Amino acid sequence: MEEGDFTRAQVGPSFEFNPRASEKLRKISVFDMDDMKPMPVVFSIGYRYLPSKTGPSTNRLEPLVMFHIPLPGRILVTDRNRGDLDWSSHTFIPRYRNRITAERRVTIHNYHPGPYASAEFFYQSQYSKWSSTRLYVGCLLPLSKLNRHLELDLYYEHENNTGQRPNRQLNIAGLIISFYFPPNKGSH
Repeated sequence: MEEGDFTRAQVGPSFEFNPRASEKLRKISVFDMDDMKPMPVVFSIGYRYLPSKTGPSTNRLEPLVMFHIPLPGRILVTDRNRGDLDWSSHTFIPRYRNRITAERRVTIHNYHPGPYASAEFFYQSQYSKWSSTRLYVGCLLPLSKLNRHLELDLYYEHENNTGQRPNRQLNIAGLIISFYFPPNKGSH
């Protein structure tokens, strides 16, 4: 969902840059498929094309900086700071998004799901205010028994959007399918 409208697809590349992995973060994220989680800082720049059947399509430039912070109890906190620089039909709408996530991998026999909770805050330039808050609870479910590169993210989201009047509150259940293709580390 984007601003209360269902987005069917987003297509586009991203380029990520990061320093070396932290050993402490590597230990916390040992069962995670996302090979960026052991990196203390991740910089990314991306482009997205969001097609629309009801209006003009959106083009988006997404600069991002993300910090991974290890906490006691093998908890990983991620602070994601992202800009959405949207343009369509000669309209330019920048937006800032800050999402804080706390997650912890748990072990059930030899399976390692990752429950998490997060809060995301939006600053909308078109309203000149912090106009939206999203709260999430979910679980990352690796499908390593079936496929070593596939993970499901099942989540519940509550959004409070104060950008337009009247305020809108949405309750959403979601599913994200992520494919991971780590670099070939070679055989030993």
